[in-house]
Amino acid sequence: MRGVVVSLIAWILCSSTGCESQSVRTSPGREVRAWSVPAWSEPVEGVQCRLRVDRTRWLSNETPVLRVDVRNTGARIFPFLPEHQQQLCLIEYDGIWRQWPSPIRIDSPIWPFGPGVQLNNIGIQLHSRFGIKIQPGKHTIRVTFNFENVHIVSWPIVIEVARAR
Repeated sequence: MRGVVVSLIAWILCSSTGCESQSVRTSPGREVRAWSVPAWSEPVEGVQCRLRVDRTRWLSNETPVLRVDVRNTGARIFPFLPEHQQQLCLIEYDGIWRQWPSPIRIDSPIWPFGPGVQLNNIGIQLHSRFGIKIQPGKHTIRVTFNFENVHIVSWPIVIEVARAR
């Protein structure tokens, strides 16, 4: 079961050429392009994803929610546990990768994520259990998942957080 859980961490990507973007520094000396228009990532063994948010402005007392669409245009079938997406992804928040601190056992069916399958609107919260403290300002975010050692990393998106009233 642990192998299946570990296999789930690489399927969220977004972006492609032609999108409006801005340069964002995520760590010293490293700039990435942050995309404002969600688009599909480059395929990794046929798996792609698209990272987006319902809105780009949040208040500091709110928990931003990311939306992910994933599709498999390849030939392999991967296991997907729909109830585990929150603790199975890694989130890069302002250049620092963070993961859920400890596994939580959740009974979940295993769905086959095979050729031609597309999963839409998967919600990932920027939950405090990831060690993310929502502060006012602009923040760059990426996510990554792993399907049986197929690692997929999203293109970055930018959100803005305003001080709560």
